[in-house]
Amino acid sequence: MLQAEGVELDEESAELFDKVLPGEGDEFMAVKPWLGAIKEPVPKPKVDASKPKAEYEIDWVYGYRSEEARMNLFFNDQGEAVYPTAALGVIYDFTGLKQKYFGGGATSYGSGKTKKEKAHTDDVTALCVNSDRTKVATGQNGPKPLVFVWNSSTAEFICQRRVPKGGRLVSAIGFSKDDKYLAACDMSEKIIVHIFDLGPKGPEGPIADVQIGQKVMQISWNPNDPNVFATVGKDHMIMCTLTPGAKATCSKKKATMKGGNFASQSSIAWASDGKTMFTGGADGKIYSWNGVSPGKSFANCKGAVQSLAVGMEGSDEYLLAGGNDKTVTIYKVAGSALTKSNSVTVDAVAKSLDFFKGSVLAGLKNGNIQTAKFEVKMNDAAGTTAETQVQLESHTIMSSHCDGECWGLEVIHLENGEIRVLTSADDNRILAYDLTKRGCLAEGAVCLDKPKKKKKAAGGFKGGASSMSS
Repeated sequence: MLQAEGVELDEESAELFDKVLPGEGDEFMAVKPWLGAIKEPVPKPKVDASKPKAEYEIDWVYGYRSEEARMNLFFNDQGEAVYPTAALGVIYDFTGLKQKYFGGGATSYGSGKTKKEKAHTDDVTALCVNSDRTKVATGQNGPKPLVFVWNSSTAEFICQRRVPKGGRLVSAIGFSKDDKYLAACDMSEKIIVHIFDLGPKGPEGPIADVQIGQKVMQISWNPNDPNVFATVGKDHMIMCTLTPGAKATCSKKKATMKGGNFASQSSIAWASDGKTMFTGGADGKIYSWNGVSPGKSFANCKGAVQSLAVGMEGSDEYLLAGGNDKTVTIYKVAGSALTKSNSVTVDAVAKSLDFFKGSVLAGLKNGNIQTAKFEVKMNDAAGTTAETQVQLESHTIMSSHCDGECWGLEVIHLENGEIRVLTSADDNRILAYDLTKRGCLAEGAVCLDKPKKKKKAAGGFKGGASSMSS
């Protein structure tokens, strides 16, 4: 365990809340990884700069960005999953096995042209949906990071905005309640939240800025006040107020905690009353707030509370909390009070949670996406809700790599005509995909050390296939 300002952190949280170094977020080698591994031939061949005649379309995408991300997986208004991977936004109808994509076509990136893009030119680093789940906003890497708003059902382009030069990447993003504004936080040395006007005549650049100065993990606007939003991250929870006008401004007020030590916060969830806000702390507690005034705190797990989501089931309001101990804990909400129902174990840390119309969506640290039905079980014959247990029977709808780049790929043609694809990545995992069923068949691990005699080798495919080593 590691220490940060008096709070004991697990390794993931320590890395998450570490200081931002100059140049972080450029990820140039992720865009052109071959430059560090391939040497220019001698003599150098003549460069053919003409555009290829061939065109392509995406058949299927296996992947979900869980690395260095929080709260980036949501239901749209149709109950489909919306999430980022690489430079794409994905809309996944996991019941009908259909996908739609924002991006994936040709861009002018690297051409020196300054035309307005209509799709991302680099990795998508932040994603959110608006209050009625009909729009999506995404932000990316880059010296002047692009921000896009697009339709959550059709993936059609709506508008583009741009973070000023030096922004490096968008770490968090959020719509205002009335969809008039969008807040996006950069990773510049000053760490600034930029507010954009989403109106048809809104400028490409921000109309107002507020300096946060500390790494921001999530931005969330008040569900009842279209001019107020909160940020959480390293050592802070800050409440910001936008004053619209010809020269819009944005003010901030930083919260404090008793004793002076402020635990870093990684997630936000507003109660439906618009007055109470909950945040997940790196110390394993859930904090309640009324503005910047702290309320009660609730011990949730060992390690950080990585994700929070609030939703209604009937007339009751519930809070879901994803803990670093690979649990999702369910609480019943009554104002600023939380009553614990129960906890369920998931395959990996839930870094993103969403709750919509009786269903739960979880984005896991291992690159998997799981969905579950939210069911309240009465514990007595009278059918009261005095003691309830919430059932979350989850199943995986997407399996993918979760760390660094995917470097290895092998295509296997079987005698029966079926095709299998094996992939390997920086996470030291090997995944086997069935292109017909659009799913992951098996998972293996790369053995980094030679196994000791008379002991079973590390790794191996789940389901009985043999292990692989390098």
